[in-house]
Amino acid sequence: MRPATTATVAEQAVQWLVRQDAGPLSARDAAEFREWRSVPGNAQAYEIVMNLWSDADGLEHHMAADAPTPALPAREAAARRHIGISVTWISRKSGVWLAAATVAAIAMVSPKALLWARSDYITRVGEISAFHLPDGSTLALNTDSAAAVSFDAGLRTVRLLKGEAQFQVAPDAARPFVVEAGGGRTRALGTVFDVRMLDDGVRVTGIEHSIDVRFPSAGGDTAAGSGAHVTLVPGQEVHYGTVRGLGDIGTAAAESGAWRHGRLIVENRPLAEVIGELNRYQHGHIQLMGGDLGELRVNGVFTVTDREGSINALETSLGLEAHWLTSYWVFLARR
Repeated sequence: MRPATTATVAEQAVQWLVRQDAGPLSARDAAEFREWRSVPGNAQAYEIVMNLWSDADGLEHHMAADAPTPALPAREAAARRHIGISVTWISRKSGVWLAAATVAAIAMVSPKALLWARSDYITRVGEISAFHLPDGSTLALNTDSAAAVSFDAGLRTVRLLKGEAQFQVAPDAARPFVVEAGGGRTRALGTVFDVRMLDDGVRVTGIEHSIDVRFPSAGGDTAAGSGAHVTLVPGQEVHYGTVRGLGDIGTAAAESGAWRHGRLIVENRPLAEVIGELNRYQHGHIQLMGGDLGELRVNGVFTVTDREGSINALETSLGLEAHWLTSYWVFLARR
């Protein structure tokens, strides 16, 4: 085996950390990890990266001037800021060269590190959490989501950086509550609404009272009040994006808020869409085998964190058969 360079060792250490953070290693991966650690210098590099990742108490000592939001978990708070402060912390242990390599590797290997650097609240894959904001509002984040909060004397702003969020807004006539996502702005005129970032834009759903959704026209600026806008009442939704602009108001699916309770409720939806939704909550992947399978219609209630139960239900109702390649990769085919 060719000796690894210093940068490569740091990168490999971060890769192993990210893989283990995603879930238990397979027997084969665990054996490979033990072999990697047996190489001189690798175990020390891994320990340093582990400390950087998880030693929130030590990091917060160096971050007193930039204390995290109290509701933010300490581990996320540390990761949120480690890119900027880790060189000083690690150089005391092993030299600036390893610090720089580790920071570069974390930024390169784990995009989540960069996302954390911008976020105040995050959820992991499969996690659904609610957070109390400083103004008394509640922010609920669906799986694999992130948001940043900026409140001042005249405006309450939340930026949805990834995923999906539901907002229950505390009344404050002097400080409007605005959610920014995908270039658009949603202003709360009532209390509860949902915002989800999609591959092709953003979907906003009204749940209680009304909300104003604004998306800029070409060259416009939503902050300046320009661009098209619509007002949604409960049970309505609208999509917007750079390609289609602000769409027409539509009727929201009755099950749109079921994720708050860990449920996916589907009524006559294509199997491909249902699989896509279930995959959001798992580190593994469900794959359809057969081009026409995705067109099958599905009705049912699924627990989003129970992948095996969901697959069993699809097998029974649609006459499918699951083939488990590993504990993370499942193929669905006709019987």
